[in-house]
Amino acid sequence: MNGLEKVVECIRADATIQCQEIDSASVAECAAIAEEYSKREQAEYWKVINDGTKEAEARLKQLDELASSEAKKQLITMRREMLVEAFSLAADKIRRLPPDEFADLLTKAGAPPDTTADELVAHYMERLSRAVLSILFD
Repeated sequence: MNGLEKVVECIRADATIQCQEIDSASVAECAAIAEEYSKREQAEYWKVINDGTKEAEARLKQLDELASSEAKKQLITMRREMLVEAFSLAADKIRRLPPDEFADLLTKAGAPPDTTADELVAHYMERLSRAVLSILFD
């Protein structure tokens, strides 16, 4: 081997070493970048999960409050229907009373003698309704 070949061989060896160093550095840098993006990806993943969980919990709470409100409305409606039915049954029963028993009932109720069964029931229905509504809404 002559001098020129030795110089070329030396340059080639240095270039090979430099290429290996560049390759190693680029592999390490790629691994660092990949790790950083993996951390970012995990952070974003958990952010989406946590945000979704909070949103779902808020929606569940909203639906629960809505269901509770609706249940209260239905209960009040049912109670009103029951009161109307009870007064209707009472009115029917009062209408079927014999005249002397009806007169006794009017006396006990402190109602004028010319009060009809419907008027008597309406009077008590109004009084009871106010009392019941004050209980329901207070």
